[in-house]
This record gives sequence, C-alpha cells and structure tokens, in this order.
Amino acid sequence: MILEDIIKGINRIIKSEFPSMEIYANEIQQGFKEPCFFIKMLKLDEKQIIGERYFRRYFFDIRYHPDKHKKSQNIWGVADKLQDLLEMITTPEGHLMRGTDRNAAVEDDVLHYFISYNMFVIKPKNQEEYMEHLQQKQGVKGSG
Repeated sequence: MILEDIIKGINRIIKSEFPSMEIYANEIQQGFKEPCFFIKMLKLDEKQIIGERYFRRYFFDIRYHPDKHKKSQNIWGVADKLQDLLEMITTPEGHLMRGTDRNAAVEDDVLHYFISYNMFVIKPKNQEEYMEHLQQKQGVKGSG
C-alpha cells in the first residue's frame, strides 16, 4: 500500500537522525515518552488528469514533542533538520519521493511540521468482455 510505504520512508529517515526517540504513526499513545515524533496523515487529495491517469497528494503533520522538562530545547533546530531530512524519502521498495509544501509551526510547545508527498497513479478501467464470435455478411448493393 502506498500510504504505508510513505509512512515507513518518513519513519526510517527520522530514525536515522534521531535514533533514541520513539516515533508513533497515526495515533497518539496514552502515556507516550517525550521527546518523540508522531506521523499523522491529514488529508488525501486526488485529481484526474487524463483518462486513467490521476495526480494524488498525501498531506502529513509530523509532530515533535520535546522533553517536557527541557522546554528550552531547540524546537526550531529540529524543524531545520526535518526540512533537510524529509525533502527526499526512500520507500521500502527503493522509490524516491520528494516532499513538497514543507512548512513548520510551533503550537503549545509542540512542533508541527507539514509536508505532502505527490505522485501520479494509473487506474486501469475494467475491460469490457468481447463477443466470442462475430458473423458478418457483406455484399455490394444493387448487384443482383
């Protein structure tokens, strides 16, 4: 599944830079240990381009919760690292994906890093069944 592959790619690259931090996907765990990251998909957008070709965008909010005892920790430094780390991710199959619409905001001492990953997908139409046999008679009009 494409969504899971993107989340795994994000997880892998964040873990490479912050190996000691927990990374949670989609749900906030009660009693989570700070500092940590949460990867949450916000929205899926799709637009038909031509025929069977579609443009799909996955929007994410990657939240960084700093250690509550060290609130003075450099939240913006983490945002700066995420800006570089998440520009390109590699999915488990080895596909490269470029992050777009990248921006960050801090709310209630939590960093929200917003990013989207875009791709073209092809959705083949269901093929109609063909007739097994076609009989055709032909002739020239007016010839006897």
